Amino acid sequence: MLPTINGKSLLECSECDFEDIIDNPDYRENEYIDYKRNFSILEYSKEQKTERKQAIAEFRSDVCSFANANGGYLIYGISEDGTAIPNKIVGVSIKNQNRDRFELNVRDWLQFIQPRIPNFTIKFIDLKNGKYIVILFVQHDYFAPYVHLENEKDYRIYKRIGNRKTVITYTELKKMFTQSLSLEKEIDIFRKERIQFFQPQEGGTNNRYEEFLLVHLIPETFLDSNYNKDVYILERNGKKFSFIFQSFGCDLRSFPMVEGLKSLGFQEKSEGRFYNNGIAEVFFPLVKYLHFDDRRFRNGALPWKFIWEKIESAVKIYIKKINNCIYAKKIYTCISIIGCKDVITEFSQGADSISSIDRAVLMCQPVVFEDITNEGIVERDLKRFQLDFMFSLGIKIDKEINQLIKEVYDK
Repeated sequence: MLPTINGKSLLECSECDFEDIIDNPDYRENEYIDYKRNFSILEYSKEQKTERKQAIAEFRSDVCSFANANGGYLIYGISEDGTAIPNKIVGVSIKNQNRDRFELNVRDWLQFIQPRIPNFTIKFIDLKNGKYIVILFVQHDYFAPYVHLENEKDYRIYKRIGNRKTVITYTELKKMFTQSLSLEKEIDIFRKERIQFFQPQEGGTNNRYEEFLLVHLIPETFLDSNYNKDVYILERNGKKFSFIFQSFGCDLRSFPMVEGLKSLGFQEKSEGRFYNNGIAEVFFPLVKYLHFDDRRFRNGALPWKFIWEKIESAVKIYIKKINNCIYAKKIYTCISIIGCKDVITEFSQGADSISSIDRAVLMCQPVVFEDITNEGIVERDLKRFQLDFMFSLGIKIDKEINQLIKEVYDK
């Protein structure tokens, strides 16, 4: 499991917390922690090309080794005594105290890692001496194996074992490639299981399913127990994850459950669940909103704009709540609409202007938010999410579509 200090994630710690681990054998280097006295790349000028290139290559290899294992912390500014036990807080000097420039440099140094730069978070811990402890938290995900290629003829792929890097074997590598293809499959399995949980075996007239909406917001780390949190305790301590479900009429009071917490909507009969692995789930009955009293729409009409506003609000609050808590940068947003086959989604004069849902179980394709720490990317992906939702409902003439397409795809 990922280590903590005084019950806190290392990214939440102060200098005082790190003083408590000095000379403490419980915090010796292991598969999750690697101490570095300094950031060696900074010690070489641009004129020292060979040394600087070697230092950058070593840095990339260190990052890959954590990403290929279970994730972990590269901690710069703390030395170890030769037996892997931290023995002194030294600190890292950052030119002009420009932490933004430093982080941009880190991203530049990590270019050329394949298949992409691993997910990482940088935290700067202010020290009394004016320097910093710099923590690079590298996440494990399902895009491994990661590799930094010096050349195509001679390269090795590393992972972290204990307090050192080791070369990955062919068998391990094959397993990683298999796992890297499994994430979206696991999401699909989870969604189907949840639909079956809420869906009666049979009900209504003509054996029609009960009508409801399911929304799932899923962090890319959801399969890795290292990133699980006791979300009900966090809720009681002020995180208020239950706000995610407020737009769907759920009470802000939450209740503990084995997997996390639950919020109920007493008037809407809706339900929100926030799981310890970071997944948010909304169950929202639709029968009240399908307007069956309108004779033009024998199977009902779905007020999709009204529903989208609720979904959009939930997504925005979810992103705010899990930032710096779950430590996932990528999330999968999923919408499922059950029991609404032939329900009208768009209507105007003329037969060509009628659109409807074409199946009893509509599972929209997951839309990936690539980086929830970047407001610009979130704004783009939210529009893409809306477009995919509209397309899944068969909507084709709404005036918003052309503008959204232009904003998302014409840049």
